[in-house]
Amino acid sequence: MQETLINAIPAPVFYKNELGVYIGCNKQFEAYLGRPREQILDRSVFDVAPEDLAEIYHKADMDLIIEGGSQIYETVVVHADGSKHDVMFHKAVFEKSNGLVGGIIGVMVDITQRKELENKLEELASHDTLTGLSNRRDFDARLEQALARSQRTQTQLALLFLDLDGFKDVNDNLGHSAGDQVLQIVAERLTNIMRKSDTAGRMGGDEFAVILEGSVTRDTAALVAEKVLAELASPYTLNEGAVSHLSASIGIAFAPDHGTELDTLFANADRAMYSAKDQGKNRFAIASDDALTTTISETSHN
Repeated sequence: MQETLINAIPAPVFYKNELGVYIGCNKQFEAYLGRPREQILDRSVFDVAPEDLAEIYHKADMDLIIEGGSQIYETVVVHADGSKHDVMFHKAVFEKSNGLVGGIIGVMVDITQRKELENKLEELASHDTLTGLSNRRDFDARLEQALARSQRTQTQLALLFLDLDGFKDVNDNLGHSAGDQVLQIVAERLTNIMRKSDTAGRMGGDEFAVILEGSVTRDTAALVAEKVLAELASPYTLNEGAVSHLSASIGIAFAPDHGTELDTLFANADRAMYSAKDQGKNRFAIASDDALTTTISETSHN
């Protein structure tokens, strides 16, 4: 009767004694692990799961045995096909006829699809749908975190704010589809230049920004800016034809020299970017140290 009932449950179900040894399971549990019950019963999690995961399961089981009651937690289980699935365990202790703890009954719910959907929604919420870079909200959050790390570690970071030169002509002459292709190529080139510790984002339109962390010097930031200018000035091959006249203007601001708050740092990088445009475009400009005027250092890339 009991076996018929647990086999009727569509989710994997298992029983363990107070030592964590399997004493029962349903067919769904067998199928999920890809093992017949003969290879599950009278064995522990260390016999049916990788050691790193078995340690997690066993600790949770022993905590439940000691504390009593029930527990719910999310973890990972190796499926019968060898892939790792996200699951939610629902476990509770059961008692023997003498009132002592007899062991644990557990139900395992596969939440892999839910997790994938959550990750996809999170990705959509934090990334620009066209370029795949961080969107403005996510970039601002990352910059706030970077500024906090910079202050905590007493290190300097750089914010590069760039605007494409000639992008309007692409949209006007070749159409918005071509413009979208250009933005995607720009994002790809920025990604290829950046280190893993750096963050690139699309601020909207044809404006992008990059955070450089890790005790960044002015020389280091200047070298990165030069590399970005060279990459973005390279010809763009589009479905509608080749575009070779694009370039970028970049403004650079450093924390803490040009601000320790997000808005201040962005404002100074923005002013420096417009100074680069005023000086002839296709160049970068560094914000002034008094953070009131635009720049004291300008370098063109020709």
